[in-house]
Amino acid sequence: MAGRLAGRGQPHAPPHAAEFAKCAPDLVSAYPSKWMRLAAVARRNPYDWDDRAVSRFSHPSHPFKILYLADSKETAFWEVFGAAIEDMPVDNRSLSKKAQLSTRRWVEFRVEHVLRLIDVTQEKTLHDLRSNAGTWLAPYKHCQAWARALMDHPRKFDGFIYQACRRGATGRCLALFSRPDEATMETLVRPTTPSGGASVLTDPDVLRLLIQNEIDVR
Repeated sequence: MAGRLAGRGQPHAPPHAAEFAKCAPDLVSAYPSKWMRLAAVARRNPYDWDDRAVSRFSHPSHPFKILYLADSKETAFWEVFGAAIEDMPVDNRSLSKKAQLSTRRWVEFRVEHVLRLIDVTQEKTLHDLRSNAGTWLAPYKHCQAWARALMDHPRKFDGFIYQACRRGATGRCLALFSRPDEATMETLVRPTTPSGGASVLTDPDVLRLLIQNEIDVR
């Protein structure tokens, strides 16, 4: 994952399929095996493959669903709760113990090093794709169009690493496609957290984040 980070810019649309098929971005040669998910307690399946149009890269019309993972607890925390927190006055930030924190649980995943991934935070990758960094942080319609283009690419990518929306330039997330199907991908991406997942409310890492960012629990 080392390399020069890409600059931003106005979002680009994916090239037409025939032209996009000629794009040959480098596969990631090494990536972390440990990834986190702040999963919804109500969804007992820890994978929660997503095809909702309200999600960043997913859409019901896509050929594959997406599993969203984060490189750390901090990144996952901000991806889930960041939008709500950012809408609050700086001196009056809070999360609901009942409606928000207690509805989530930690699930740690181990990702095998056999997946065909690209890293769209890297300048060379974006150049090879005829894209730019702004595209991947743009409104969801742009992100979803690119995810679909990558799903349809003849190199059959398994997913991509991308910049987290709400943790500056450092947070990384992983979007994994259910290629060729969910059952097959689940043999390569496995939860290592005991059944039920770890509580968010009693997690010292979450407590540290709340204190550092002056977020009350109500």
